[in-house]
Amino acid sequence: MSHKILKYWLAQYHRYTKYWERLTVPWQFAYWRRRERELLSTSEKGYRLKLEELNLNAESLARLKSQQRDGQEIVIAEVDKNGSMFSYYGTIPNVPNGDAGKFTERTRFAVQLVARNGYMGIRKSFTGRRLNFINELKILYHLNAQGCHIPAILGVDFDKLTLTISYIAGHVLRDDLAALGAQFHAKYPRKRADLTPDERRSIRAMRSEQGRQFLRQVIDESFIEHVYQEICKIHAVGVVNIDITYGNILIERYSKQPYLIDFEHATLYSNLNAQAQQILTRRDISKFDSLFGTHKVIEKPRLLETAYQKSSLLSFAWAGFLSILMQLPLTELMDTFV
Repeated sequence: MSHKILKYWLAQYHRYTKYWERLTVPWQFAYWRRRERELLSTSEKGYRLKLEELNLNAESLARLKSQQRDGQEIVIAEVDKNGSMFSYYGTIPNVPNGDAGKFTERTRFAVQLVARNGYMGIRKSFTGRRLNFINELKILYHLNAQGCHIPAILGVDFDKLTLTISYIAGHVLRDDLAALGAQFHAKYPRKRADLTPDERRSIRAMRSEQGRQFLRQVIDESFIEHVYQEICKIHAVGVVNIDITYGNILIERYSKQPYLIDFEHATLYSNLNAQAQQILTRRDISKFDSLFGTHKVIEKPRLLETAYQKSSLLSFAWAGFLSILMQLPLTELMDTFV
C-alpha cells in the first residue's frame, strides 16, 4: 500500500511544482534579470574555450577577431537538428560540418555557434518560451556554483530570450557510438509528441540496447564511473529529472572527461530529506543504468518502504512548497508588485 501512496503523492508533488513554476514565471523572470551580473560572475571559473582553440584557418580567424566587440556576439555557424555545423567562416576542424543544402531545421529552439569576448559559445534562442529559458539558466547557475562538469554561462539576453553557454570542445558520445554502427533512429508510428508512454519507453530501451553494444569500444569503466559521479554531484545540488542520454554526454577533447548538457527540462528541488531525494533521483539513476549496463539504482521496495516509515510524504509536500518559495524570496516577490 505504501508504494502506491508514495507514487501518487510524488506525481501530485511534481504536477503542482510545475503548475507553480508556470504561475510565477513573471516573478522569476524579474528576479533573475536583477541577478544577471551574478549569473555571469558565478560561471567565470567554469569551462571556457578560447577562440584560437577552434583551429580556424588564419584568414578566417583574423576576420572574426576584427569583428569582435566587447559584449557582442558574432555568429560563426548555424547548428542544425543533428548537431552539424554550417559555418560562415569556412570548414571548422574537429566538428561535424554540414553539407551545403542539407540543413535540418530545428523544430523548437534555434542554436548557433558564436564568439563572445574571445571565447566560443553556443547560443540557444528560447523565443516564446520564458519558462524553459528561466529554468535552464537557473539550473546552470546553481550547478556552476558547485563546480559541476557542465557549460558555463557566457551571456544572457532577457529581451531576446537567448542564453549563451560555453562551447565544449570534444565529441558527443552518441556520435561516436553511431560511427561504430549503433542505430538510434526509430520509425515512429505517428508524430513523436503523440507517442504513448509505453512507445516512448520502447524507443528508449532500443536506443540503450544499441548503444551498449559498442559502448566499451568508445569509453572505459573509469569514464562510466565519472559520469555517475557527475550525476550524483548534480543530484546533491537538488537538480533531478536530468535528460540523461548518449546525445547529452560530451567527451571533452583535452581532458577526456565527461560533460553533461541540456537542462531545460530538469527540476530544481531543495530542502528535501535524504529519503525523499533518493526517490526523486531514482529515475535518473535507472536511466543511467539502462544506458551503461550498470546496477547503481537502489532496490525499489526497500527504498520506498524506508521512506514511507520515515514519513517522507510530509517531506514531499512541505519541502516542495518551501523549495519553490526559497527560489523566490518573499521580499523579491513583494518587489514585483511595487
